[in-house]
Amino acid sequence: MVIVFLEVEGRIVGVIYSQRITSVAALENITFPSVPELHSPQGTVIQLLGMNVLPEMQNRGLGNQFLDFMLKLFALKGGVETVAGITRCRDYVQHWQMPFADYIQQHNQQGQPLDPILRFHTSHGAKIRQLVPDYRPEDTENLGTGVLN
Repeated sequence: MVIVFLEVEGRIVGVIYSQRITSVAALENITFPSVPELHSPQGTVIQLLGMNVLPEMQNRGLGNQFLDFMLKLFALKGGVETVAGITRCRDYVQHWQMPFADYIQQHNQQGQPLDPILRFHTSHGAKIRQLVPDYRPEDTENLGTGVLN
């Protein structure tokens, strides 16, 4: 597992967690507690496990810069074929009347995903691949479902 910290003005304000895995297909039916079992030091896929930026620092665009940096770092490492991750949606809870599968396909007027978290990932080159049912059952705001991208 690789953990990278973002420091601004002498203070850690962000962190990205990642690990190498053998294939994107390994993520298609995984549950959150089982994710560490996928770790493979020689894996050719980088799985983004999580990214956090302090709420009071999020208005500075640090998340975009941080993720761009990490993607460039992964590209330079060698032996990396792709980057993948399972994310949650931030705003699905406001659209519960719509099936989750339909929600992740919704786009705003600019043609970007409606959900800001999906929009964040796709703006950095991610493609929405599929739903991962029962990924994190305690995430009731997303019906326990993750989005593989």
